[in-house]
Amino acid sequence: MHPMIVYLRRELRKAADSKKAGPMQAYMKNVQPFYGIQMPARRKIFRSARVKYTMASYDEYETVIKQLWRGKFREELYLAVDIAMYYKTFRSDRAMRLYEWMLKSADNWDTVDTVASHLVGDLVLQNRKHEAILKKWARSKNKWLRRTALLAHLRHKNKTNIRRLEETILSMMDERAFFIQKAIGWILRQYAYTDPKRVIQFVRKHSGRLSNLTKREALKHQNKQIRS
Repeated sequence: MHPMIVYLRRELRKAADSKKAGPMQAYMKNVQPFYGIQMPARRKIFRSARVKYTMASYDEYETVIKQLWRGKFREELYLAVDIAMYYKTFRSDRAMRLYEWMLKSADNWDTVDTVASHLVGDLVLQNRKHEAILKKWARSKNKWLRRTALLAHLRHKNKTNIRRLEETILSMMDERAFFIQKAIGWILRQYAYTDPKRVIQFVRKHSGRLSNLTKREALKHQNKQIRS
């Protein structure tokens, strides 16, 4: 086992708080146990780990992430995402398969959304050939891959491939799964900061097919402006 993982797990056990663990698990409606360590303390542990241990190669990066992702406690999965985010050198085209593996084996939004919007989204922005992968994921039976096909555009702002995004939304528009409806609304709301008129027109045009949840999310910012 990689020495960083040995260290991280030892420090997680030391910092465990049983009083917080139960409520954290209940909030996520998750069967996976928690140590009860909140984000600031978890990231402090990671900071100390990366001072002590290096990450010298992509193979090392992938191995550490996969071992933590398979961990018993939820905070280990969060650390896997922290590590994936921090070592930017290894966030290359090669890593797309790793991120897909993480998404396919995910069980809730808390371990999906950063992978989707940051890790995958940044790779798509760096290399547009990955948009073909998003198109494939949009048709997947795995809801987290479908959610990622939407949220990968979340941080692209004026570099958003809006035609591809709209095609993706249209392909999922009739779904009534909460996490898909929410993601469509979220990505439209975010793009509205770049082009509010286009979002308003899109929602109006497809109002009969978009769910009420999606429409509320998509127009939340515009509605606030109107009320103010």
